[in-house]
Amino acid sequence: MIHELILFLLCLTVLADYKVVFDIQIDEQKSGTFIIEIYEDWAPLGAARFHELVADKYFDGARFFRVLNNFMAQFGIAGDPKMTAKWRKPIKDDPFIKSNAPGTLTFATSGKNTRSAQLFINFVNNKYLDKDFAPIGKITKGMDIVNQIYKGYGEKPDQGRLNNQGNAYVVKAFPKLSWIKTARFFEEKATQAAAATVEKGAVKSKTGKSAVVAELMEKKITNKVNKKNPLKLVKLNANNKTGMQYIYYLLGLAALLGLVCYYVRVSKKEGKHR
Repeated sequence: MIHELILFLLCLTVLADYKVVFDIQIDEQKSGTFIIEIYEDWAPLGAARFHELVADKYFDGARFFRVLNNFMAQFGIAGDPKMTAKWRKPIKDDPFIKSNAPGTLTFATSGKNTRSAQLFINFVNNKYLDKDFAPIGKITKGMDIVNQIYKGYGEKPDQGRLNNQGNAYVVKAFPKLSWIKTARFFEEKATQAAAATVEKGAVKSKTGKSAVVAELMEKKITNKVNKKNPLKLVKLNANNKTGMQYIYYLLGLAALLGLVCYYVRVSKKEGKHR
């Protein structure tokens, strides 16, 4: 009974549809990393657009251009004006399911059905935004890094000029802005890290060290990576859940059936004793 109940509770665990790793430059001396988990069920259209932006490396080099203490950090105007223009096509609004809690990631808007590429990370609980802004995910690691994003310029950077001129404008006028070095899917970063490990192992194997480890790592990567497109990722859609999610769903179903059977047996025993 206890084991069945545990399995049932596990199936209720919310798993991310995908994760994104942000490597950022906080200032001239400090850099850091944070991880965002995106949940399609929270905001399917927003999750799909964010997936497209990350896949296109849209955020690489982008500045956190509007950062307000005890409020939020906004980003999403590309360093290259051509890239910004490419992704200006708006998407429709999602229903509001989750609250703008600390660490949540949300698309910025200028009105109904105007979300495109700008987003913000909530520093604090901004529940009053829930009516108009639907979060798509949350930061699960590195919120301490996010809290260090430079806030000194507030709302001074002009978004119009940033849209038209890109980083050529802010690098000179607002040099202290924190910025995004790369934003990559978690799986992509893991593959790169594994490849680096293999490369190091291959070097060691020439001296007779770590040859077995290198060989195993190479086999592991070869099995997982598409040879034609090593960084190819599965497209996001409503029916595309991760393997672990399916496992939890199946375990949950099995647990539920187990509970039903248990109560049926108990009911039969009670009936016999009456």
